[in-house]
Amino acid sequence: MPAVKAAKPNEIFTREEWAALTRVSRWHGLWLTLHGWLMVALATGGTALLWQWHWLAGLIATPVALVLVGGRQLWLSILMHEAAHGLLHPRRKTNNFAGQWLTGSATGSDLHSYRAYHLTHHRFTQQTEDPDLGLSAAFPTSKASMRRKIIRDLTGQTFLKQRGNQFASRGKVCRRCCPVPRTLLPRPNAITRPVLRSTATAQPESPLRWSISKARNEPPEPSGASC
Repeated sequence: MPAVKAAKPNEIFTREEWAALTRVSRWHGLWLTLHGWLMVALATGGTALLWQWHWLAGLIATPVALVLVGGRQLWLSILMHEAAHGLLHPRRKTNNFAGQWLTGSATGSDLHSYRAYHLTHHRFTQQTEDPDLGLSAAFPTSKASMRRKIIRDLTGQTFLKQRGNQFASRGKVCRRCCPVPRTLLPRPNAITRPVLRSTATAQPESPLRWSISKARNEPPEPSGASC
């Protein structure tokens, strides 16, 4: 259960202030998404050209490109987080498309699964029900432990551990859309269902309300229907 009662925005902000704070731009999120992919294209394309020019130049540029591309992957993952809250674009279909294919795809992430997971984290932050509790429970930690964590991150071990099950999945796919295994979609459980239901109705004036509907563990639609 939540340990802290949620704040009511109308007790802190005026109606005009809250409207300004929650207004979602039609272009800013899309521009940031495009900017991220442009940086990836410049880093990878530029490095490829340097390899063709001289092997030593390509060798020097490659680690720089890896850092730049990794940074843009983080950039796009952050934008997927915004899409999970319905803040990347005011139009639902555009927001979900950008969150799924233009940002989440950069790291092999599924927007709808992440949304259900992440909203549960917001509901139960730092409580036993928090699915992200394992990320912070080990801290503070020793220098030796921190050193091992950094090595695992830099060598890709953390990524393989977190995404191994996803890559091994052989779930059914939605043929009308793209190959997102249904085993990756959220499944009903005692925590996420009431969390998502209450969050969707708590602030009807909020632009986040519609972003919850796709995380409600809806059953697969009948054959012939779109996803």
